[in-house]
Amino acid sequence: LFERDDGGWWQDVPLLERLKLTKPISSAFKVALAWGGLRGALTLVLALAATEHPLLPPEIQRFIALLATGFVLFTLFVNGTTLRLVIGWLGLGRLSPRDQVLRDRVLALSYAQVSDAVRTMGRDQAFSETAIARAVAPYQKWIAAAQARDVGESLRDRDRLAIALVALANQERVLALEARADRVATPGTVQVLLQTADTLAEAARDEGRAGYRRAAAAALSFSTAFRIAYFLHRWLDVARPLAERLAERVELLLVTRLLMDRVLAFNQRRIAEVFGARIATITGRMIQHRHREASEAVEALRRQYPDYLAVLEVRSLRQTALRQELGWYKALFDEGLIPQELHDDLKRGVAVERRTEARPPLDLGLDTRRLIARLDMLSGLDTGQLDRVVKLLRPRFAVPGERIVRAGDRADACYFIASGAVEVRLADRTIGLGSGDLFGELALLTGRPRQADVVAVTFCQLLALRKADFEAFLAANRAAAMVIGQTADARIAENRDASRAGR
Repeated sequence: LFERDDGGWWQDVPLLERLKLTKPISSAFKVALAWGGLRGALTLVLALAATEHPLLPPEIQRFIALLATGFVLFTLFVNGTTLRLVIGWLGLGRLSPRDQVLRDRVLALSYAQVSDAVRTMGRDQAFSETAIARAVAPYQKWIAAAQARDVGESLRDRDRLAIALVALANQERVLALEARADRVATPGTVQVLLQTADTLAEAARDEGRAGYRRAAAAALSFSTAFRIAYFLHRWLDVARPLAERLAERVELLLVTRLLMDRVLAFNQRRIAEVFGARIATITGRMIQHRHREASEAVEALRRQYPDYLAVLEVRSLRQTALRQELGWYKALFDEGLIPQELHDDLKRGVAVERRTEARPPLDLGLDTRRLIARLDMLSGLDTGQLDRVVKLLRPRFAVPGERIVRAGDRADACYFIASGAVEVRLADRTIGLGSGDLFGELALLTGRPRQADVVAVTFCQLLALRKADFEAFLAANRAAAMVIGQTADARIAENRDASRAGR
């Protein structure tokens, strides 16, 4: 009756650990959880249900009521009052070796800075060296003790690196909150940044450098919400969710790059002091790698949406300027140069401007007519021809790394590249294609399966021409049909020459 109330985890945890659904829990923590798993509400509810059951004899009902009451009181007055002692006996209240080393290093650094400040103040006020020495003597003693404990612990460099990475992740969390206060990022983006910082700290604590790198790579990958929005666009032709998710990604990448600049400065200033130059060099390279990855992702989006990136960058700079403006007004007020009423009025003016600086919407740029205008082979169409082609071509958006065409599949369409770049990955070589090029037409012309994978290298805006409309398109657009035929012949010849060279 009672063993599952708040205590069923004892049977569940080993199963969850074996299934890799939870991280391993030490025996000491399991004992503490078992001892502190107080049974209360559910036990009493079940007991009351049993005592009200008409088929149970009165003596059984009384026995159940007394047993449940006694059990609840025992866990409250015995388990509850002794839980602190059990935690202390199991050693769960003590710092881990990693935390002890971090504490000692921080204490040694803090004591050294305090000692330097006391010496400077004493000499500025012409105090005697004896007085200065006596004032800093306790700090010197604490520094020596902390350094002695640090040497005694002798943690491996891998553990020290893990501690430093956790510290960097915690600093990243602080900077994310500052970005929210400065209105550099929207609340949704800040929430993602906070989750990323927590994931980085947890991964570094559990798996060290490898875990931190894996979590950092996952932070820059496309989110589940983005993938769902892309699915809706790909199969249901719903573009708005994808545009919103892409706008969020642009902002996230810009703010991530900004945070990496600040985290790198923190690494050079603090991590080097606390953990030494060698650890700071390693962590610095990891932060630089994250900065480089974020910058490359930003530039990939800038090539596709330069105007939108410019608007967001202006918005970020504007928010920074408004923050500086607020700081200047506060400094004037603190120095007594402006009265309270004027200060409040200036703050209200800045607040109004900051509220109007919302993130602008993003246009995916998938208007078929505008995309057709970018294709040289279709640039000579008159109005009637253009109207017919617009009905045949379907705009499509592709993300970096997406496989647009798979080798071996049956041909169902060919694609015009309005903007972006793709790679045609054959068995013996890779061919790059860019804006204005066409791919997938060979399989439609020959009726053979796809001979290569085609993968998006950047964000791409494509125009898909379905197999059912291919013949109609060629018949209605003689100039384009000629270009497509020449391109196909050239590629067939190139493939033949490559095949002969490989023999």
